[in-house]
Amino acid sequence: MGQDHHRFITKEPGQTGFDNRGETKMGACLDAGFRVKTADGGANKYGLRLAGVDIDCDCLIEANSDGDVVIHALINAISGLGCPPFLGKPADALCRAGIKDSRVYLAESLRILQEIHPRLTVVHASFSIEALKPKLWLHIPAMRSSLAKLLNLPITSIGITATTGEGLSGMGRGEGIGVTCLLTAQEICPF
Repeated sequence: MGQDHHRFITKEPGQTGFDNRGETKMGACLDAGFRVKTADGGANKYGLRLAGVDIDCDCLIEANSDGDVVIHALINAISGLGCPPFLGKPADALCRAGIKDSRVYLAESLRILQEIHPRLTVVHASFSIEALKPKLWLHIPAMRSSLAKLLNLPITSIGITATTGEGLSGMGRGEGIGVTCLLTAQEICPF
């Protein structure tokens, strides 16, 4: 269960301030996962996974997959770079085939991006996570490392911030986890 929004932004012809190696593109997405507890207060067989990292918590994301809302936001931001949406029919087909790991969905969406835009390279990813619980500051280094490996980027090209939301939204009241992802890609000129 989630809500996704993404926007595509490109540099206008003649616009200054961008690297002259090619065009810079950005994809942005908001993804929200809503937590539910099992009857015994434990987690489902997937537990809570964020950015490919398993987090010890008494809550879980209600989802058909492993519910990794960080990777889901990243996949939707990749769609914002000019790919067809991956979450939905393509991911649902993998899920029905028993493939629940969002990292597999990410690899497939990156493959599609490379197929459609062979000169486009992801150069930076920034994530803002809103959740009352679990407290994420101890997990952020592992999450950055995981995302860097998944995107084949240096860890310095992955940014993650987390906030509790101070009770101002459903996420801030502990009803779910919201993730915003901003992805930057560079289109390298062939000459």
